[in-house]
Amino acid sequence: MLDNTQKALLALITKALFDPSAPLPECDDRHALCRESIAHAVTAIAYDAAKKAANEAGQAIRPEVDESWKNAVNSVVRRNIRVEAEHAELHRLMSDNSIPYVILKGCASAAYYPDPFLRTLGDVDFLIRPEDADRADRLLCDKGFTYKPSSNTDERVYVRGKSVWELHTAANGTPGGEVGKKVRALMSDAIEKAEPYRHPVYSEGSSDNSSSEKAPSPVCGEGGLSAQPTEGRGDGSPRRFAPCNDSEGSPSTEGGGGTPPLRNAPGSVPMQNKPAVSLLRVQEPRFAVPSEFHHGLVLLLHTARHMTTGGVGLRQICDWAVFVTHAGARFPEVFETMLRSVGLWKFACILTQLSSEYLGAPVQNWAGEPDRRLLAELMDDIFAGGNFGTKDKSRRDQAKFITDRKSGGTSSRSTAGQAVRSANEIVRRHWPAASKLPILYPAGWLFLGGRYVLRVAAGKRKKLNVSNLAKDAKTRRKVYEKLKLFG
Repeated sequence: MLDNTQKALLALITKALFDPSAPLPECDDRHALCRESIAHAVTAIAYDAAKKAANEAGQAIRPEVDESWKNAVNSVVRRNIRVEAEHAELHRLMSDNSIPYVILKGCASAAYYPDPFLRTLGDVDFLIRPEDADRADRLLCDKGFTYKPSSNTDERVYVRGKSVWELHTAANGTPGGEVGKKVRALMSDAIEKAEPYRHPVYSEGSSDNSSSEKAPSPVCGEGGLSAQPTEGRGDGSPRRFAPCNDSEGSPSTEGGGGTPPLRNAPGSVPMQNKPAVSLLRVQEPRFAVPSEFHHGLVLLLHTARHMTTGGVGLRQICDWAVFVTHAGARFPEVFETMLRSVGLWKFACILTQLSSEYLGAPVQNWAGEPDRRLLAELMDDIFAGGNFGTKDKSRRDQAKFITDRKSGGTSSRSTAGQAVRSANEIVRRHWPAASKLPILYPAGWLFLGGRYVLRVAAGKRKKLNVSNLAKDAKTRRKVYEKLKLFG
């Protein structure tokens, strides 16, 4: 059952993304609303809608709440500026060295928002061909990144200061087994079919045709965020697909590397709010993003993986809501056959129903009649966990009782049986030889279990309540089983 704060946050998202005239329910605790928006990584979206709603009603947000919320938004904006610059750095690095790539999520997801600037960016995730992984590794290390080992064999993590880049050789959430092979086949041409993307570039000052670029000043104005995008084209397409001048695209990199020609964004146009900021013509290539089909598949894989492990926040549901709204009635034609082949069609329909029921996205008839009890259970689960388990750190441990990492969905084993299988997976990560010598598993349980006890005794690890973990995992598992992931 959603409380008033949660209902208010959903209403703000509806107002920001789909219905500017949507009414807002009463919420006496704006501090709680601010905290909830941060936990779900929708801080800027919620604040901008709240600020505009307050101005429309002639009621100011209390100064102490406004200040803390605004500071949180400014932090998001500063991060977005940095991460977007890193996307451009990635493009230059890969293109200059003839390594084909495509961005996953991040700015690719933001492109479908009414205002891309409000979408909270995270790490830089990108997909390359497996045969290019070692060469990309050397390039990143030469650029000052440090490699951090990952338990995912299809992922390499690199860190440089505040920057985190995740190199993928398969989309995050790709399962194992026969279904995994089908998913990899569907993603096999994602790099070849990558599309050029130039993110809207904001600059302080009045609208003109200057070619100089500035990063936006991360300040919230009286009417909301001062960095507002241009009006949409009116045909339902996201802003990144605005009219292009084909003659000004950059040439593709020789030797099969790099990305397709990137096209220029439209020239300067009027801003929505004052004080205005200019949207200037982009003179440099930015980065390559997935085609519509590949982006949709990536979103489903990513959401399924995190929902059944640490948990997803409202940001991931917003990503799907704006994307599926853009696709609209065309969605079944583009997706249905392929998604049915890998067991994700039902999940796509449920996420679409969830978007309409709780975020105010347009109803898509092809998604079918919603099971409102299931949707309510999913929304309760989303609010309980927050963005990647921000609100409940125990959810990743619960996942050991839930998720079959090989199939990608909920395990067909009992809760105890899945716990044993997860323990074996941990042993294999530390001792790969256990996959060929099963006798090593009991030794691994004793070794890793003993190390855990010592760390708890030394205060280096929090003690786990296995009984509570199993109980909470059982509740979550019943919900996820209804999704029939990869089934």
